[in-house]
Amino acid sequence: MKRFFCRVLRFLVVFVAVVVIVVLFFSLRVFAAESHFAKTTADLRLRNDVLGDIILTMPKESVVEVLEEFDNGWARVNFSNKIGYCSLTYLDSTDAEEITLYTMSMVSANLREKASLKSKVIALVSKGQMAKVLSIDKEWMKISYYDSKGKVNRIGYVHKSNFFIEGEKEEVTDDAELLSEYTTYYANSGANRKFNMAHASSLINGYVIKPEETFSFNGTVNNSMTMSGYKVAGVLVNGRPAQGVGGGICQVSSTLYAATVALELEKTERYPHSAAVGYIPRDLEASVNYSSADFRFKNNKEYSILIVIKTTDTSITVQLYKK
Repeated sequence: MKRFFCRVLRFLVVFVAVVVIVVLFFSLRVFAAESHFAKTTADLRLRNDVLGDIILTMPKESVVEVLEEFDNGWARVNFSNKIGYCSLTYLDSTDAEEITLYTMSMVSANLREKASLKSKVIALVSKGQMAKVLSIDKEWMKISYYDSKGKVNRIGYVHKSNFFIEGEKEEVTDDAELLSEYTTYYANSGANRKFNMAHASSLINGYVIKPEETFSFNGTVNNSMTMSGYKVAGVLVNGRPAQGVGGGICQVSSTLYAATVALELEKTERYPHSAAVGYIPRDLEASVNYSSADFRFKNNKEYSILIVIKTTDTSITVQLYKK
């Protein structure tokens, strides 16, 4: 009987030791996770190769947390609280302190003096508001929100946020070569629709697409939510007119698509509208919806391409220049 209890005791000791080792192993891996930035739009996949199904597309210059690296050049990553796999060729390990980083929250969060839930609340960061990120650690993030600086808890804020970097826009030079151009018109559109189109255009204007880089419309304009600054305007839902946030941006994506068609850039994702629209031919439509439809194309040229978008009170013109 005594031998039996000794064996049981030894088994329990070994079992507990194994559990402790496993817990420490994964804790260290989580602690050792590094923040990277997506150098271009990148697909988050269900497995670590190009055949894995796409979970979502990570916007260019978004924050990606690398959890594990593999010998085939891929990594298991965390993006906006979604775990998946991404090729390391798309990621840049640049220190966050060297880049101007911003975040827009999908939830409200308390801005506190110190990194503690018991610390004094300085302000309430409302849902959809933009804040400048000053530093990020394991559990807290220091931000600048209007005239206040403080800490917000990552669990309730960062993991439900969209990150982006304030990128430098490039301007067209006098000697730049115009490759393609397309114009559509909207003279009879309402003020909100015109505002949405101008807002989306401003986020794309000056964007440079490098050779072999894939451009994501949704990843660039973040077009789905009121937090992105868009207003309610006319949209199409199952072929019927309706009202929705961001109404009008499909004309921006469609005009851009038409310009890429003329240049024979590689289309990787494009959807027509549920009903014909009057501002562009049916075969040049590029309908977008953040949750279900993106417009994406790949620069299959040997040179970089600069996107220039000009809007007036009646028209939008997309120009593609050789860089």
